[in-house]
Amino acid sequence: MMRRMRLLSIAWGFAAVGAFADDDLVPVSAYARLPQLSGFDVSPSGNRVLMFQPAGDSLQLVVLDLAARTSKLALASDPDQFYFNWCKFHTDDRIVCSVRAYIKLQHAQNDLGFAWYRENRIIVTRLFGVDADGSHFGQLVPDAVSHSLADTDLMWNGQIQDRIISWLPDDPDHVLIQLNRKDGHYPDVYKLDIQRSKLELINKNLAPVSFWEATASGTVVLGTGFRNMDIVAFVRDGRHFREQAIPNLVADAPPPDIVGIADERTAYVSADAGDGHAALYTVDLQSLGITGTLFADPDFDVFGGLIRDPGTHKPIGIAYERDVPTLHWLDSAWQARANDIDKALTGTFNYPVAASRDADVVVFESSSPTMAPTYYLYRASARKLTRFGVAYPEIPPDTIAPMRAVRYAARDGLSIPAYVTVPPHRDAKLLPTIVFPHGGPYARDTGEFDYWVQFFVSRGYAVLQPNYRGSAGYGTAFLRAGYEQWGEKMQDDVIDGLDWMIAQGITDPQRVCIVGGSYGGYSALVAAYKTPQRFRCAVDFAGVADLPALIANLYLYQFGQLTRARIQRGDALDANSPIEHVAGFGIPLLIVHGDQDRVVYYQQSEDLVAALTKAGKPFQYIRQPGGDHYLSRASQRLQLFEAMDAFLQEHLGASSAPP
Repeated sequence: MMRRMRLLSIAWGFAAVGAFADDDLVPVSAYARLPQLSGFDVSPSGNRVLMFQPAGDSLQLVVLDLAARTSKLALASDPDQFYFNWCKFHTDDRIVCSVRAYIKLQHAQNDLGFAWYRENRIIVTRLFGVDADGSHFGQLVPDAVSHSLADTDLMWNGQIQDRIISWLPDDPDHVLIQLNRKDGHYPDVYKLDIQRSKLELINKNLAPVSFWEATASGTVVLGTGFRNMDIVAFVRDGRHFREQAIPNLVADAPPPDIVGIADERTAYVSADAGDGHAALYTVDLQSLGITGTLFADPDFDVFGGLIRDPGTHKPIGIAYERDVPTLHWLDSAWQARANDIDKALTGTFNYPVAASRDADVVVFESSSPTMAPTYYLYRASARKLTRFGVAYPEIPPDTIAPMRAVRYAARDGLSIPAYVTVPPHRDAKLLPTIVFPHGGPYARDTGEFDYWVQFFVSRGYAVLQPNYRGSAGYGTAFLRAGYEQWGEKMQDDVIDGLDWMIAQGITDPQRVCIVGGSYGGYSALVAAYKTPQRFRCAVDFAGVADLPALIANLYLYQFGQLTRARIQRGDALDANSPIEHVAGFGIPLLIVHGDQDRVVYYQQSEDLVAALTKAGKPFQYIRQPGGDHYLSRASQRLQLFEAMDAFLQEHLGASSAPP
């Protein structure tokens, strides 16, 4: 008879959460905080676990010693210097971290195409190394020209320095990395000594290869890039590489994605092979022909999500999005382990985020639309589950509302997937409503916990998240249906979703606002001048306001022409550029933008604000000094949410705790 799994709780200084009175609103800060726990990894032996925890305005790296049951601060980030992207154990003692920094350009670099950054700064990534005890800290890729991180010369040091193409698990001192060190466009491959910060050239750059792939042992086997917007590939042929045609794969929606290298003969690729949806395939590394199907779903795209055994590197499972997050196991032993976890943590999506080399120690993330991500340590040999904590501990679980996957018909008959969330403990009738289109735009909303959505419903608003045409995950035809439809059919899908909400009796048509970030912010601005009669207000975080300016900037990026090809041209461009139509803006606006945003440059909002001021239109504008596209600073995340709270209450008037 199987032993019952033991469920314990761990308490290494994680903050306790106080209760709120039934008639109190949950504080804005409960939703707007940085996650209490994130970014887990497990050391190869399973003796240590690392994680990020918030500290001040940013994150700190904490290392847990599981045997000693102690924790230690290994490294803290100063947002004025850098932000963490990720950290990973290479050995039990040595940790490699990717960070991003906002650096000053050298004078000569204005000739490299960076002059449009009006304050001469740009985002770069760097690799740092640090020991588990916090010692032996330093930048891993040596500067070709001796400068500090805040004053790096990009003519010698590549902008992106964290693309590790092989972790070389049997080599404790090295990883394989691609770097633009000799050429500004096409990277070389180097072996990087993570103890001594030294580089050894392994593979010279080859135009037009932008991405190299390698085996776990460090053999470079494949290079890919673009030529005139067509994907090209180069395969190893002895000591050299030869160009090889890519057969039987749809190249533009999206391009095939190399999600892993099995060995010198086989790659794992996510692509549409002609049946209308992306799936995971095995591909021969000489002919690039498909040799087998690893996994396919007839109704949804399968992008990446390949889970590999940390010791053998064999595929063990695939995580992808249907209407809800879905795991398909390929390995019976891992399937049995997952079943064990699912019995202990019922009703949640339980995903392994990190594991020891022998897979005895695993960190699982457990979440659902009604439960914030919660983290557990699982010891397979002892069948013991230990709770670390929850990402948003100040949100009372009984205030989290379920998300419901729905479909509605667009005006041309296309079926549009969406999510609807209504405040808990209330009738879903004639509610004030937030229409919340996602960014991207070639992305999608999912059925996972969303702190924005839960913040809105905590204030009494229903929320509609339309996955308008052009959203990813629903097949190639649905994605292509959004090409050259910015502000047009993509926007019609958003408005048709609102009509559906009204027809269902969920939404009070007189109390609706639209909120969005990035492309979602663009959608909010378009609604403000195309359909102002449908909304009381609009919130734009880091949105696009000037399409021609966006397109001009896209050409400065290496692959910007791929995005440009999906945006319309000519008269249709100006007709759907909000800054050209400020006279038609008919509702109050809240505009928020960080001045270090390098995804949507903040001058988009600055120019829109100048035009709105000249036209005498009502708006509020918050420029966030040092702010980026991701609300990485805790204080600025809170600033945005507090501003939204007051703005939405003013125009929709909900903000009351449920009965």
